[in-house]
Amino acid sequence: GMLVMGEMPGMGVGDLGAGVQLMVGGAGAEPESDIQMDDLPFSSIGLKNMWLGIADMMKADLDSHLRTGGAHPARRLPLPNIPQRQIELLFDAYDTDGVEAMPLGKLKDLMRDMQCVQVLKMSEEKEEALREAKGQLSMQMGPQLAQMMS
Repeated sequence: GMLVMGEMPGMGVGDLGAGVQLMVGGAGAEPESDIQMDDLPFSSIGLKNMWLGIADMMKADLDSHLRTGGAHPARRLPLPNIPQRQIELLFDAYDTDGVEAMPLGKLKDLMRDMQCVQVLKMSEEKEEALREAKGQLSMQMGPQLAQMMS
């Protein structure tokens, strides 16, 4: 048979729109509020700092790779180079009972911390990019116009 693009039988366009709204945010969803980066649910401040250290180290590795000609399209990005000792320290930080095994709850903590550090780093990069863009506008169009745009 042939596939014909268009409305689904028995559904008006308005119905389809309502369905999408429900899937995305639900009816009467709360307006999006800014997430405070200090409210991210890290397991502990110590683990947050460990993950930030690893993320910063990996970013520095990547930046140095790109500076030394790694931006060539045919080259692949390097795998993260996390030292074995760092991995052991990270594992020990989650293995609080010292049983050299990670129960499901601790594994969930580890996964949540990994997600939190990504959100934190993306937020920092976004703020940095915004500052850079405002600086560019300021140089090109004058500080008054850049101020009006922000």
